[in-house]
Amino acid sequence: RPEFALGLGYIFCLIETCLKKISIITWEVLNLYYKKSASEEK
Repeated sequence: RPEFALGLGYIFCLIETCLKKISIITWEVLNLYYKKSASEEK
């Protein structure tokens, strides 16, 4: 069924986009936390 495959592709695309956003947000949060802890140590 082509529509089933299309739906799966769409879902995978959504998941991939979500994972990329999550990883970017996590990276930014870690950077902020690292900078904050580094500035507090001085």
